[in-house]
Amino acid sequence: LDLRGITIVVDYGHNVDALRALLDALGHFPNERRIVVYSSAGDRRDSDIIEQGRMLASQFDEAWLYEGDYVRGRRPGEIMALITSGLNKLNGGSRTRRIEAVQGHLKAVDLALASARSGDLVMIQADTAEDFERGPHDALAAGYGGDAVGIRLGFAARLADLGDDVVRDAAGAGAVGVAAEV
Repeated sequence: LDLRGITIVVDYGHNVDALRALLDALGHFPNERRIVVYSSAGDRRDSDIIEQGRMLASQFDEAWLYEGDYVRGRRPGEIMALITSGLNKLNGGSRTRRIEAVQGHLKAVDLALASARSGDLVMIQADTAEDFERGPHDALAAGYGGDAVGIRLGFAARLADLGDDVVRDAAGAGAVGVAAEV
């Protein structure tokens, strides 16, 4: 399946260790231009949210930051500001040239996909466990004229192709990322 030739990776780990594992796995993807849709749970330490931004800065050309269901007591915009602080912390060493802050996960995904070109990699941080469990197939099918069953089959086939390279959480307990050409 093809979504304008864009490689999409969906992940649910909202912490430094999960992000580190995911970024290591993404290092095996050949895509040169990379876009991230990202947030963090509000109950994380400020320093951890900033660190996540710093980690993203060396890996992605564009960052579409959002706040969704898990602000957990933070003020509106606070999580995105902390991530932005991390993105800007590399003192000129940041790969990220575009940072956008958006209220709402689906809006951020739509805008990032609209910015993406054939050959790009788009890493989408799922907003909720339900989003991750359901996967991007239903949203992609609804929003981009696809067939949800066909998109699910494409994801399953791509996972089979990845074999042992499927991203695992820090404990090795299971897949925390889904990669597919859609």
